[in-house]
Amino acid sequence: MKALDRKLLRDLRAAKGQAIAVTMVIVCGVASLVCVLSAYWDLGATRDAYYRSYRFGDFWAPLERAPLRAVREVEAVPARLRRPPKSPMSARPPFLRAPYLRSERFFKGDRS
Repeated sequence: MKALDRKLLRDLRAAKGQAIAVTMVIVCGVASLVCVLSAYWDLGATRDAYYRSYRFGDFWAPLERAPLRAVREVEAVPARLRRPPKSPMSARPPFLRAPYLRSERFFKGDRS
């Protein structure tokens, strides 16, 4: 064992509390990073699943009038990728268009 290694071990034994505190701070920082990143990834996956299940478009563009060239470009898109234009009412997600009942108790009449 070299003299510097012995000195390092001796200094670590002398400052054992500080070494443990620094180690715990690093461990807490890594744990926080893992928590934040996993929450970020889960929220992104949830957003993507929500958009997919309610058939939201990848982007929206308000259009009142379009030149004929733009109409021809849209018609050139394959039909399986094209969606019909939506009215303001049908642009809402389905849960805003129709009531969603979590249980039948609402219609049974009992308030227990």
